[in-house]
Order: sequence, then C-alpha cells, then structure tokens
Amino acid sequence: MPERGRRAMPSRLPITFQLYREEALVTPASAQWQTAMPSGPEGSGAAGGPTYGFYFECLADFLSAGKGAVLRQALAAAGHPLNPEEALGPVAVRAEKHGALYHPARVMVRAAGQVVSLALNVAVSPAGQACMAAEVEALAAVGRRLPPGALPRVYAQGSGRCAAGRRLPMFLADWFDDFCEFHLAPHPSGDGLGIHCWEPGAAKPMLDLRETRELYRQVACLLTRAFDPRTLAQIYPWHHAAGDFVVRRGPGGPDVKLISVRRYEPTVRLPGLASPDSAAEAHFLALLVFFLNLTVRIRIDRLEGTGELAWAGPEAVPATVDGFREGLPDTLRTEWLRSIRGWTAAQLLGLLEPVTTFYTLMASEEALLARHLPAHARDLAAALGASA
Repeated sequence: MPERGRRAMPSRLPITFQLYREEALVTPASAQWQTAMPSGPEGSGAAGGPTYGFYFECLADFLSAGKGAVLRQALAAAGHPLNPEEALGPVAVRAEKHGALYHPARVMVRAAGQVVSLALNVAVSPAGQACMAAEVEALAAVGRRLPPGALPRVYAQGSGRCAAGRRLPMFLADWFDDFCEFHLAPHPSGDGLGIHCWEPGAAKPMLDLRETRELYRQVACLLTRAFDPRTLAQIYPWHHAAGDFVVRRGPGGPDVKLISVRRYEPTVRLPGLASPDSAAEAHFLALLVFFLNLTVRIRIDRLEGTGELAWAGPEAVPATVDGFREGLPDTLRTEWLRSIRGWTAAQLLGLLEPVTTFYTLMASEEALLARHLPAHARDLAAALGASA
C-alpha cells in the first residue's frame, strides 16, 4: 500500500475519483486519500489497513494499461466502439460499496457522445482474492444458462499496481444502469416488513405486494435456470444481504438481475447418479433439495442489508414456487411439480429441517429458522396445492 505522504503515481488516463454519494473529488491531497477503507459492509477502516489512495491507484493503473486498452475492449463488446484514433473521454471512478468480498467501483467513461458505466470489482481482502478467479469462471458458466443480459459479462480480468508496488486483483464487467439493491425493512405503515428498493430519490421506496411477488418470482426463476439438472451445479452460496440481486422498477413491473456468482458447483454428491437404475431417483432427490432450500433462502435477508436477520412474508412462497416452475426445463416442469403436490406441511417440515441444517450459512440463522420453519412448511404446502 502507498507510504504515508508519498505522492500517488500519475495516471496515464485523465481519471477522477469519488466516494459513494459524495460530490467532492478525492485526490492525493484529500484527507480521504490516506483514510483506511471499511473492511466490509459493517466494518470500519483498521489502522494500517488498505487506504482509499492505495485502492484508487491500483484502479487507475489497471484502467490505464495500454492507453486504456481494457476500457476500449469493454466499450466495443458492450456496443459502444471507439474509432482507433478516437481518444477516450474523461474517466470517472466512484467507490460504490464495501462488500464482504469485493469493493466495487463504478467506472464512467464518455464514448460517442454518451456516458457508459462499467463495474470494476476489486478484491482487497484475502477472502475476496481467493474467490475472484472462481467467480469469473462461474459467471461465464452461469451466463450460458440465463437469458441474455440477466448477468454481467466480464470484459477484462487482471490486477492494478499502486505506487509502492502492491497489487490488487480486479475484473471489469457490465454495470446495470438504474438498477439498485433491495432489502427487507420495517414498512412505514407499521405492518411488518416490506422490501425497500434503494432507488435514489424514489417517491415510493417500498415495493407494493404485486411488485414484491414479481421480484421473488424472478429471483427464483433465475436461480432455477442456473441449476444444472445434469451435473447438479448450482449458485451457492448467495444471500439477499450481500446484494447478489438488483432490481429496476418500471411501468410493467420490476426487472431483476443477478450480479454475483461466487461459486457454481454441485453442493451434494449422490452416488446413485452413476447407476442407470437409480439415476432418475437421484436427480429427483437433488432437485427436491435444491427446491426446498430455495424456498427458505429466498426469505432470508438482513434489515436494510446490514442489520439483524429478517424473514420475508408469506407472499414470497407462492412467488418462489411460480418462479421455480418457470425456470425448470420443459421436460421436468409438469411431472416434477405434480409429484410433490399434496404433500402435507408435516411431511415438508420433515424434509425442510435436514435440508436447512445442511445449508445453514451462519449460526445466527439457526434461531431464525427454528422460529419460522413450521409456518413456512404450512405456507409451502398451501402454495404447492394451489400450483398448476
């Protein structure tokens, strides 16, 4: 990381730096340049930890390499090609978030008379750096199973170097304009929890019931489409609190995209897959485990993304069933759902308990699940009984 008081190395591109929701530019002369970055969504900067100056220097080095070659390639792939002799316009970089794994930045560059935004995911922590290479591969694998535009495309991967010689790995991908995070939050009406859409300046920040159901349906559909019934690969772990999905509201309803795939691989190993006599039963069991876990995990969030664990209302369950059904291959859809219709809440609870124990991400979820799982089984039985 840069030494205290040392001048940042000059950028070969005209790049400005900002922090999220702040208008003032951050320069080597700014106090923020030497300020330690938060270590995660709830963390504060540790003394001696990576500074914003170190972070921005690495980003500038990555973007400037080859006179901005990665930016030119990304713009061309995103449908905004520049003529070879056309200079890159001013580049603005804004630190957007401090996640558990990445510290993403928004890169804004002028091309052909318009400002194009790109996402630059930067791995500062050892955990994020260990995850990044696998995520780039996972994004490519999942992207082949999802509708075009549902997942970011990766345009470049590499690292950037600061003035002191330290490096940070990062990759450049799509930025989804006008999409934002969403999280469970106390409803202003005082009636339980609702989904707070982090849309800047929104006159109505909470989703209504119709929008909420549609959001959960789309989340379930994307995750189900990503599930490979042949290899049993699935996206896991994922969490609403991590902001893995984003939403954009419109007159036709919300539009949901998936922006992170930390891991894409089978989560269960079934010996029966190797035997033709038991393969069908093993695939059924794997899909059942995926489905049951999906109905539970889709209801778990943290209040406003970083607060206490929170549990979505019952409207999430039929929406999840609908999204799961839509995401299944045609050859499985009718037969598979018909096979589990009519299961009682007691039968479902008996299956949900071991599944949720296996997929619990943190100890604090155990108490949440103990409180809500019986009612969830009843909600699920009702939703399955009503499904076509």
